[in-house]
Amino acid sequence: MEDNPYAAPRETSPAPLLSDEVIRHEHLKHEAAVRGAGSLYFLGGILLLFLAVAMGFTSGGGQQWFLAIAAILLFWIALQLRKLKPAGRIAAMALSGFAVVLALGQLLTGMTGSPPLSVAVLVIHGYILLALSPPKNSFVCSPRYWEIVAATPHIKCRTPLVVVILVSLLLFGLVMLLLGF
Repeated sequence: MEDNPYAAPRETSPAPLLSDEVIRHEHLKHEAAVRGAGSLYFLGGILLLFLAVAMGFTSGGGQQWFLAIAAILLFWIALQLRKLKPAGRIAAMALSGFAVVLALGQLLTGMTGSPPLSVAVLVIHGYILLALSPPKNSFVCSPRYWEIVAATPHIKCRTPLVVVILVSLLLFGLVMLLLGF
């Protein structure tokens, strides 16, 4: 009896194990989102530090110290996110959640002096929460994924377009602020 060329194969082989490269490619967008959130926190730290220095020259109060400490906290969170550490992810989610609640509260109660600023805070921190909350992002911040990143140095992640746009808008706003517009 001859074999039927249209019949299903008789032998089934087990599914191949996922290699490090396949896992890295599957999680590359999530890695970029976490690192992009780190970039946004780094930019926020720069802005707070700039504000603290500017306040230090014009007033004698202790507000500049609070801003400087907040800037250091943002730099630490940014560094942890860029290194894909879980502590940075947790701290960023907590801080962004708090910022979203504050911005929503200000917008809903009308207690804000600058509604566009509250909307900007809401959009930026809402994006950060969405970028850090998917389940794959907890794997991206795990020691197993760090091993995969070390094993695949030839695979690079790119910064998401949303982060590039937000950073560009923030830098444009800072330049406009400095020029007095």
